[in-house]
Amino acid sequence: MKLRAVKVATAIPANNNFKQMSMKRLVIFLFSMAALQTNAQQMQDAAGNNLIKTLYFSGLRDKLAENYGGAAESFSRIVTLDPTNAPAYYELSVLNYRQNKLVEAESAIKKAVAINKDNVWYWKTLAEIYKRKGDMPHLVEVFNELIRIEPNNDAYYFDRSNAYAISGNIDEALKGYQLLEKKFGPSEDLNRARARLTSTQTETDRNLSKVNEEVVDANDPKQLMNNGDRLYRAGDLRAAQTMYKKGLVSGKRVYQLWEKLLNVETLLSAHNEAIQTATEALKLYPNQSILYYYLAFAQHRIGKKEAAQVNLKQATELGSDNPELQGLIYALQAEIYIDAANYKAAQLSFEKALTNAPDNYLIVNNYVYYLALRDQDLAKAETLIAKTVKAQPDNPSLADTYALVLFKQKKYTEARKWVEQALQNNEVNNGVYLEHYGDILFMLNEKDLAQKQWLKAQQNGNDSEILKRKINEKKFIK
Repeated sequence: MKLRAVKVATAIPANNNFKQMSMKRLVIFLFSMAALQTNAQQMQDAAGNNLIKTLYFSGLRDKLAENYGGAAESFSRIVTLDPTNAPAYYELSVLNYRQNKLVEAESAIKKAVAINKDNVWYWKTLAEIYKRKGDMPHLVEVFNELIRIEPNNDAYYFDRSNAYAISGNIDEALKGYQLLEKKFGPSEDLNRARARLTSTQTETDRNLSKVNEEVVDANDPKQLMNNGDRLYRAGDLRAAQTMYKKGLVSGKRVYQLWEKLLNVETLLSAHNEAIQTATEALKLYPNQSILYYYLAFAQHRIGKKEAAQVNLKQATELGSDNPELQGLIYALQAEIYIDAANYKAAQLSFEKALTNAPDNYLIVNNYVYYLALRDQDLAKAETLIAKTVKAQPDNPSLADTYALVLFKQKKYTEARKWVEQALQNNEVNNGVYLEHYGDILFMLNEKDLAQKQWLKAQQNGNDSEILKRKINEKKFIK
């Protein structure tokens, strides 16, 4: 279960989109029922074995009941009996993904893909895993395969260009948009996407050019670090990352450069890069607790839970005199406990996090969102988030969390006010906020408007199975 990105000790700024990127794991991720039915049919056609069919449908029942251990046992027995059973590997991948076991999920779905290269749902599952890991180069390869299978689905072309852009390959992203226009014709969506991309690239080039002109000594790591800081404050994280890396070429002994680079890579969800950076930094500074925290954070995000636990323990021992860092450590530990379904320990860790860092609004936000989704201690959750929202009234993520807590307490009119504020203060449409807005409208008996918001949520990247059911059945589903 993945919570929102937490603030690190170097004062990560508020990120309007951090909840959608990192909170999705708190919402149960179910793949399409259509895909499930397709796999079931494949089993009926291909199994030829009553035991395998019995195990398969037993596994499906356990999965729907969230008995993941029982489901995994059934599907594992199937692949032992029939190592070419792609649907069973697919189901094993889904089970592992839901439990944040990304390494195991990736391994299983790759086996399914190797057996059946033309199954769209297998590739989509692999795409979700690479998105979570922040592995854009491999994500591009997956979209190439999806385009091969469904060449008339323009969404794959958009997604491929977006993956190129996130990885910093602007030229390939623009080529992708050119191909889109050539194949599907011009569209408003394409114009907006291209404008955002060129605007971002122009601004990055302008910022880098400006600071480079002011560099007196291109090899002075401290001057390069200062220029990176200026880019960071301007919100151009990729340009800041470039500048910090330049500084490290000649300034490996300037400790602050390592920490600043890790901060930016964490914000960019560049988890594999962060792991590499933290590993190199620890060779020089093995007693810096926050480096272990950054490393554990990145490892956890890509599913390396055991390694994350080891480094989190090291961070705890070395950072015992830093309350803010201890708060972050306990918050990350809470996520790990949630993944293991140890909710009592998770809540205790959140409480320790707040004791150490009571003013860290991102920790408060994560904890309150967690309580709301579990329908637990809602009055306490409301008190915590109300205080935090008062301090940061323009933060859309806090406003959305406040709306969710009010919604859970059936205070629908108040909830509507806050979710509308969240949407108003957000730079782009957020699929999670829009779904919450639809839920609130439905409870206020504005069902047509609710349906419109749910559809907008889906159009803006919210692909949860629960949302699909709300749209198809035209009603709120808990």
